[in-house]
Amino acid sequence: MSIHELASIVLAKQPTVTKLVGRMQDAGWVKRCDAAHDKRQSLVSLTAAGRRKVQPLLKQAKAHEAQVVSALVQTQRINSSSCLRA
Repeated sequence: MSIHELASIVLAKQPTVTKLVGRMQDAGWVKRCDAAHDKRQSLVSLTAAGRRKVQPLLKQAKAHEAQVVSALVQTQRINSSSCLRA
C-alpha cells in the first residue's frame, strides 16, 4: 500500500504517516520500497514481526467493534419500540 493510500485510510496527513512509517520501519514492523511504476512513490508492507504485533490489536478492535454494534442495535430497538407505543 502506498503511503498516500495509508494516509487516506487513517485520516492523517501524509507527512505524519511518513514519519510514523519510518518509526515502524525502525522497529522492524514494516518494510518500505519504491513502487515499480513510480520511484517517487513508497510502498509499505507488514513484516513477520509486524504481523505478530498487529494480531492482538486486531482481536481487540474486532471485540470493540462487536460491543459498539451491539449497543447500537440495542439502542435502535429501544427507540423503535418507544415509537411504536406513541
